[in-house]
Amino acid sequence: MEKERPIEYKVSALKTRVGNHPILQAFPQPGMDHANPFLLLHHLKIERQSGDHPLLYVPPHPHRGFCPVSLVFDGAVEHRDSLGNDEIIDEGGVQWITAGKGIIHSEKEALNENGKKYCNFQLIQLWINLREQDKLSDPSYLPLTKDQLPKVPFEGRKSKVKLISGNYKSIVGPERRTSDINIFTIESVKGEHLCFDLPHKHQVIVYQLEGVSRIGNEFVEPGDLVYFEPEKGKIKISILESGKILLLSAEQWKEKVVAHGPFVMNREIEIMEAIRDFETGQMGRM
Repeated sequence: MEKERPIEYKVSALKTRVGNHPILQAFPQPGMDHANPFLLLHHLKIERQSGDHPLLYVPPHPHRGFCPVSLVFDGAVEHRDSLGNDEIIDEGGVQWITAGKGIIHSEKEALNENGKKYCNFQLIQLWINLREQDKLSDPSYLPLTKDQLPKVPFEGRKSKVKLISGNYKSIVGPERRTSDINIFTIESVKGEHLCFDLPHKHQVIVYQLEGVSRIGNEFVEPGDLVYFEPEKGKIKISILESGKILLLSAEQWKEKVVAHGPFVMNREIEIMEAIRDFETGQMGRM
């Protein structure tokens, strides 16, 4: 039997803000700048039972050189962009933006079918890098409903595991341009044990949104992130309290990362070019 992969470290997400909204930032943070190709993980959770929080609204802004990916766990998000897309992503869905050479978009929290705010709203935004040769590719937008995300079967388990991108045990995620990057969402059920046999060359990240898990000798609570270096060994998650989990795995990229605000490139001069192209309208207009 293959051994369990040892944990490299566990960190707790930092509290920060996007506009008027408090969020958790799992990375970058001191001690974990990024895990290229994973560059940023923001976690926003609004519970309106405890107060009348304003609707989330992020005004039009540009991106270049990476993929901003939004995973909607509760509520719904309305997206508009400079390509002409206007979509609402409901609970359980994902929007995958490949910014490429440039896109401008806005996001706001959508109302429910009765025209009222959702009681709960929960979103993960994940920034995934693009390879140097793809950074100036044509931008694209892929909306995915929860029914378009394939389930990964775990025999005898009630926990629901879905694959957004990558390949796992003959299951292929619907986002095909990043087939070497695995992104799983997990609705975990108390008392169950989940074991993932991921490629040994992959670094692995587990982020706990809700509930409590035990991984190795660590108790993992909401806002905790566990990181594994590439190494032989399976990833085992014991569910102590039902919840929601994000699991990421990919080979480490050795390309240089130069980031400035909404732009992620390989060289400082390319950041200057991105700013120029945005200011002169070459990334399109809303």
